[in-house]
Amino acid sequence: CVYNSTPHHWTDVEIEIVREFSEIVTHEIDLRALTLMDSSYLPRLDRAYQATFALIAALQQVKYANKAEFLGELRAARAYFCI
Repeated sequence: CVYNSTPHHWTDVEIEIVREFSEIVTHEIDLRALTLMDSSYLPRLDRAYQATFALIAALQQVKYANKAEFLGELRAARAYFCI
C-alpha cells in the first residue's frame, strides 16, 4: 500500500515500481477521458484494458527473487504489451 499511517522508507526500486504502475493507471485514465470526448477511442481503450489484464496475468505467473527483478519484469511486460 502506498498510503499508510506508519512511516515507510522507500527504496529507489520501490519508487520505480510505484512509478511504473502509476504510468499504467494514468494511461488508462487518459484513454477513458478521450473516449468520453470521442467514442472513436473506444477500441484503443478496450485494447489497453485487455493488455493491462494480460500484463497482470503474466506477472503473476512468475516468482521473483527480489523487487529489482520484479521491476525489470514489469518494465519488460509493459514494453511487450505496449502499455
